[in-house]
Amino acid sequence: MTRYRITRYDPKNRNEKGYYAVDTWVSYCDIGKYYEGKALEVQEYLSIEKSYVDAILDILLNMNVEALEIVELDSCFTIEELYKELKEWGILLTSKEKKLLKDVVGKKEISLDETRTIIPLILRECLWCKLISRQPECILEFGYDLYTYITCSRIDKPLVKKAKKRGIYIEAMKGEYWIPLG
Repeated sequence: MTRYRITRYDPKNRNEKGYYAVDTWVSYCDIGKYYEGKALEVQEYLSIEKSYVDAILDILLNMNVEALEIVELDSCFTIEELYKELKEWGILLTSKEKKLLKDVVGKKEISLDETRTIIPLILRECLWCKLISRQPECILEFGYDLYTYITCSRIDKPLVKKAKKRGIYIEAMKGEYWIPLG
C-alpha cells in the first residue's frame, strides 16, 4: 500500500523542505481575496473543487470501489449554520448536499454517488471523516488547506496525467518524502 497526496499545489513550487512557496488560496474562505493580482472567484473555487472530486472518483472507479465506509465522522454544524456560512462566500448547498448532511450521521457506508456529494462538503469543512473501502483496500483522508490523501495499492499513470490536466497533482510518499508523479 502506498500513501498518495492529492492537491491543487504544483510540486514544482515547493521549496527544498517541501513547503509550498507560492502565496495562494487554500479554502473557500479565500473567495474575494487577491492572489497573483486577481481575486479568487466562486466559479474558480468550485471548478477546482470539482477537479478534486473527479480525480478521486476516477481513482476509486479504477480500483472498482463500489462503496465507502464512513469512519470517525465529525459533524458539529447544523445545516442552517452551514448554509448561512457558505452563502456568505457565494456557495449554495444543493438539495443532494443538504440531504446527505441530514442523513450522514446515521450512515455507516456511502455509495460512489454519495461520495461525489460528500467530498465537496469535506473540502468546505462542513464535516470531517475518513472514507474506507475494505475490498479493495483503500483509505481516503482529508487535511487542512485542501490536502487530500489516499492510501491504496497504486494509482495508474493515466489517472495521474488526467488529474494534472485538471490542475490536480498526485504525489507518492516514499520514505519521508513526497515524490511527484506524472
